[in-house]
Amino acid sequence: MIKVFLVSLFFAVELFSCGFHPFIPTFSKDGYYNLIVSDIKNPLYYNAYVSSRAYEDRKAYYQRIRDELNIKEWSNYLGISKDEAYKLVYKNGFSSVIKDKQKKKEFIAYKEALKNVKRYDTDWKKVLRSFQKLYQKSTLEFFKTRIAYNIVRAYHHLEEYDKEIEFINSLKKNNSIVWEWIDSYYAGAIKNKGDLVKASYLFSKVFSTHKSDAYIGYYDFEIKSDKQWSELLSFAKSDEEKTLFHFLRSLKNRFSMIKELKYMLIIDKNSIWTKRLLNMVAQRVQYYIFYLKEISSYDDRKFDEYEKTEKRYIEDFLSLLQKYHDDDFTNYLYAYLSFIYQHKTVDVKLPNKLKSLFEYIRYVTDLKKLDEDDLSKRLKSIEKLYKNDKSIVANLRKYTLTTISKLYPKNSIKETFAYYYQRENKDDDYYDFRMAYYEWKVLKKVKKFVKKKHKNYIEKLLVNSTANGYNDNFAKLSLSIFLTQKGKYKKALKLVQELPSCPKDFSDVYDWGEKDRQRASRENPFNINISGDNRAYDYRYFYPQTKFLKTMIKLKEVLKKDPNSDIDNYLYATGLYNISFYGNSPMFYRMYKSCTAMTSGSLETLPEAKKHYLKVLKYSKNKELLAKTYYQLMKIDFVTTMLKLEDNGFSFKEFDEFRYGYGNNFKAFSKPIVQNSPEYKKHYQKLLKYKDTKFYEKIRQCVVFEYFK
Repeated sequence: MIKVFLVSLFFAVELFSCGFHPFIPTFSKDGYYNLIVSDIKNPLYYNAYVSSRAYEDRKAYYQRIRDELNIKEWSNYLGISKDEAYKLVYKNGFSSVIKDKQKKKEFIAYKEALKNVKRYDTDWKKVLRSFQKLYQKSTLEFFKTRIAYNIVRAYHHLEEYDKEIEFINSLKKNNSIVWEWIDSYYAGAIKNKGDLVKASYLFSKVFSTHKSDAYIGYYDFEIKSDKQWSELLSFAKSDEEKTLFHFLRSLKNRFSMIKELKYMLIIDKNSIWTKRLLNMVAQRVQYYIFYLKEISSYDDRKFDEYEKTEKRYIEDFLSLLQKYHDDDFTNYLYAYLSFIYQHKTVDVKLPNKLKSLFEYIRYVTDLKKLDEDDLSKRLKSIEKLYKNDKSIVANLRKYTLTTISKLYPKNSIKETFAYYYQRENKDDDYYDFRMAYYEWKVLKKVKKFVKKKHKNYIEKLLVNSTANGYNDNFAKLSLSIFLTQKGKYKKALKLVQELPSCPKDFSDVYDWGEKDRQRASRENPFNINISGDNRAYDYRYFYPQTKFLKTMIKLKEVLKKDPNSDIDNYLYATGLYNISFYGNSPMFYRMYKSCTAMTSGSLETLPEAKKHYLKVLKYSKNKELLAKTYYQLMKIDFVTTMLKLEDNGFSFKEFDEFRYGYGNNFKAFSKPIVQNSPEYKKHYQKLLKYKDTKFYEKIRQCVVFEYFK
């Protein structure tokens, strides 16, 4: 494995004591609320937990800048538009847009050499050879610089650091953005050679001066001892550089940030690096305060050692702010953080805009009784004041709605919408909504609220919550399933016909989570499954929901005229069985279905199915039909007994293992069920009278039949 220090990532693992820990966000500005007013957009200055997502976000931020600056250079040099340059460099654009013959010739050769650099498993020796040849032939400085960059990275990947350094030192520097990338590789080569002090100095320059890849300096600055630190400080040519070194050192351990900040405030409190670290520490403190407030709401929770450390971190920073709050930003921080942590109001002078923000936060926090109209006016007013700061507006909404959620009636629609307003994981929240509101009796309350004509501003925000998974098709689907459960097939059919059709290549039963459309089955719901397995499908088969409902309507009408029809009773009963939790087409009867937890099922349609199967026994003379009917009755007996055992708290090792999905010993699982089911045994004895049927021949190897041998 190639040892490359350039952008080396260290994934820190914190060992927490057992206890409740909420989801930890990548950046503290993403978790809970960020009500710290700041013009910083660069994710390097968000106070990150060490994670791959943080790194990828930062890299992506600089990749966009890198691409923009690179395309600008290509566009200017070749005399073409930025769009043409983008297609030419990053896509397979036509070189015919380049009018200068020599430039076109060198561009074609350069692009050809780049083909050797692959996403995976690049042969860097081959890359080196191809670009070295190209370097000798090139006559244009623009291309020569880019070719040199590829020679540098080839040396680096091949770990030939002496040659890399020697080659870079031989180059003549120019103003191209490419030199930022070469400088970063140079710092990485020095680090790989073992000179951490010089490398860290170079990486500090990368971090503080590079437009396109500053994140490399952020991650690769590394000092391991006090001796190295003293040596690095001797490199500093100004107090600004000293505060920069402290800033970068602080990022290696978030709990040392306040200590570093104290040094920086003494050296130069007005340094950009002092101000940025102050902002980052404030972000983390803000997160810790909201985190500790949340866990303290659990009555039986006691802070563990990690949380006590967080508490000390908050208090240390507030002590620091008490001493150093002397401008608008630090005054606001001191007032805001003191209030949300200790509910303490401190006497500071704030400009009108920040004062209004702070007063609004206090107002929302202290609300005991909710007046939506008054709150709507106040929120709209503060949003207008901060209309150019989208982050503050978004966080004010989130803080407001989550805070007032506790003032709504428990389990009300508004309480849920407010509590889940813009939570961390939007996809999960959307799914949580659908899981919470798939039942029609609840969803119709949601519909009433969503469709309400005259909403105040708070209600409009609630309806537009990212956690709101309501739409008309979802409601129609939910109601159609509810009506099917009630046997109202005509009304269900009318609704289903208004939904988008299900495509014949749909995935499977697990596809329904976010698909507000007609359902379909991979099985015929009027056929019986010999194995009883409702999870193995023929993906070529397609049975639509509309066809199922039309068939049930027709069967119901036939049975009204002729209630003694054996085949129609059989088909109707089989349709009812198959839309139950245990049938082959449960998606016609349920919005969601567990496929492992047997206890999540219920009798559902089985009692009604049993009534019609018993009519088949009474009126039919067809041996094949009777054999199938007894087998279906045995299935119903099996389920009924299993659920009865569950209700009575029956416990048996194999039974528990199988029903909770820990084992696959069906024989051991089914034994106590069969033994405790007189009806099952009775119907089995009746089934034996039809040993000469084709159907019995298919099922005679059924594992549970072994108990009767």
